[in-house]
Amino acid sequence: MQKCFWSLLFFASWWLSLFSTVSADNIQKVDSSEVLKMLKRGVTVIDIRRQDEWLETGVIQGSQLMTAFDQNGVITQDFPKRFSNLVERDQEVVLICHSGGRTYYIARALSKQLGYQKVFDAYRGITHWIKKGYPLVEADINSAL
Repeated sequence: MQKCFWSLLFFASWWLSLFSTVSADNIQKVDSSEVLKMLKRGVTVIDIRRQDEWLETGVIQGSQLMTAFDQNGVITQDFPKRFSNLVERDQEVVLICHSGGRTYYIARALSKQLGYQKVFDAYRGITHWIKKGYPLVEADINSAL
């Protein structure tokens, strides 16, 4: 009976987390419609995917291209420095990747390790942006940071 209770509690917590806009680490999650609104307000959007992913799907016009993880899933060594050169600690910034997995970890690290408090996680990633039919442009690889 106790095992069933804990399994049910775990499942309920997991299920609720799917619909939450704030994670346990206070990382605010935003969907594509919110990303679009923030971009129109001038909030920096950083696409942390790899070059091959940008070329495959295109990118959000006005987003900054800054790869965070290599093909093996290892964080690129200079990502924190490149990020800090672009974004002030009190500045709002949205992170987007393919489906939201990588952005959560980067947002958490930026918040806990570097003191950023206004990092937003586009938790459904570029796949949700595409699903909603929002526009993309061809990636300008030369502009990648």
